[in-house]
Amino acid sequence: MKRRNVLAVFTVFLGICCYAQTSPNTETGKQVSSEPVFSITVDPPTSPVHLGSPINVTITLINISGKEIYLSFDRGRNSGYKAFKILLTKDNREIETTLLNRKLTGRLRPDDPLDDDLFGSSILLTYPPGKMLVMMLDMTQLYDIKAPGLYTVDVSRFDEYSKTTVRSKPVTLNIVP
Repeated sequence: MKRRNVLAVFTVFLGICCYAQTSPNTETGKQVSSEPVFSITVDPPTSPVHLGSPINVTITLINISGKEIYLSFDRGRNSGYKAFKILLTKDNREIETTLLNRKLTGRLRPDDPLDDDLFGSSILLTYPPGKMLVMMLDMTQLYDIKAPGLYTVDVSRFDEYSKTTVRSKPVTLNIVP
């Protein structure tokens, strides 16, 4: 009789322990964690940047999880711009956006042309710990920059593992005439 009680208590305890485990991410089969698995850094172009010229910032994604991770990326034209959410501000206000930016962010205007040239297939890529991806993106492709001054670039990406948005440290651009 004692043996059955011990077995019953053990079974209930085991059930509670298993129930409390983090659930796997259904898309990748990986465990869900509250900590992001990657970080984002942004490096500005060398100052000063001249108005009317390309404004290339370098975005680096680093796997900080200590293990292999999987990230989905779109393929095709403008894929780098689709991989991140980029915000360019001046005096705490977003700069006038380009058609490409409005298509990427779903903020089309009534007079914007409707074409599906942005949407291609996605690919799931595997990344070991460490530097994963370095890409250079031109801010003039996303924003209509018309005046010199100090601008701030913020870059972010949603992390499917932690279900959080990972943000870079803001970067200041000095744009001169």
